[in-house]
Amino acid sequence: MLVARDQDCLSRPFHSGFSFDLGCSEFNRARPLTSLFIKINDQVFQVSGQNSTFPISEELAEALQNAPEGNISIRLITESGETIDSEIGQGTVEAWKTVYAPQARAMIE
Repeated sequence: MLVARDQDCLSRPFHSGFSFDLGCSEFNRARPLTSLFIKINDQVFQVSGQNSTFPISEELAEALQNAPEGNISIRLITESGETIDSEIGQGTVEAWKTVYAPQARAMIE
């Protein structure tokens, strides 16, 4: 589930004593994800999911485990068809080496 956090600062200003507050209000908007595209080296993996949950194939698990250091580009598709381009950070990419190591995958099966 992708949750977008935003602020609405276009509402009318609020005056309180000596301070002047714009009266910004925060809101969260959840957007269920249905597709994930992840680019590792020159290969793009497409994963279809349900309720923002994605099954990881053996081929993708191996690619994640062997991914190069650095950020990895991803594209998320929401239920409504919205496309969101983002990145997985270097720390997460490094953790994949442990999470998707052959012995860890064997424990899951």
